[in-house]
Amino acid sequence: GDSSEEKKTEKKKRKRVDESKNNEDDKVVEHSDETPEPGSLLSGGFDETINVFNLQKHNQTGELKTPNDLGSPLCCSFAPPSSSSTSPSTHALVGLTSGKVVLYKKRDWSVQHVLSGHDDGGVQCLAVHPTGRMALTGGRDGKIILWDLIKGRLAFVHKLPSRGKGKGRKETVNHIIWSDDGNRYAFCYGTKITARDVTSGEDLLDVDLPGRVNQLAFIGGPEGLFVAAACDDGGLPVLEVGQLEEEEDANTRRAIMAIEPVEKVVAGDDRLKCIKSVAGGSGFLVV
Repeated sequence: GDSSEEKKTEKKKRKRVDESKNNEDDKVVEHSDETPEPGSLLSGGFDETINVFNLQKHNQTGELKTPNDLGSPLCCSFAPPSSSSTSPSTHALVGLTSGKVVLYKKRDWSVQHVLSGHDDGGVQCLAVHPTGRMALTGGRDGKIILWDLIKGRLAFVHKLPSRGKGKGRKETVNHIIWSDDGNRYAFCYGTKITARDVTSGEDLLDVDLPGRVNQLAFIGGPEGLFVAAACDDGGLPVLEVGQLEEEEDANTRRAIMAIEPVEKVVAGDDRLKCIKSVAGGSGFLVV
């Protein structure tokens, strides 16, 4: 039979599981990304805790609290990201409600850099470049920031135009993504989608949709690149990303509506909140 010590340990485990079930409504997993070795999941929530899970063994392998007074995680990713790199991930990047971005060493989960650039509205989204050497973050302060992760410093800031009658209301960047080759990136805020060339900084796509855009995903490749958008009105538009040599305007692009918006004022359960392209260039999307 089990020793008394083993029984105590099992009782504690059951208690932790029961507590987590009771508190699951209070904990929000904002974003996750997996690595090819050995298959990990990184999650963060409003309990100021970051959890690491092993997807092959189906268990939790680590837990850490965010640094003091920096708030709760809103978004996170491994670096380099697994979906675009064969190199093992060595770091994790976490965006917090305080507007700070924390770069952790994956080996021992020590803090390598705390990056400052966003206001205290929080870091809404982040995307690590396929090389793992830089990252983009979008905030509730209307800023898109490019970070040099090697040197641990800010490299570039782009401010979105404010809106409202007095132009004092700042836009929130809902989502930001890199293309697989790292040469283009796209972001959305409100009802707008913009895709840009990294080298030139020129817009390859700049459109305004009928409904709010929640998340984006690149699909396609060298023959043709497209952006698919998960929208609050239940629609799933797929838009062509142009090339610099084309004479068309960035707001004139080929597009299809893969899923039509619902015909009611509030989409409710038909809203599309998240979208992810299936790795391997198959052209499939998970929404």
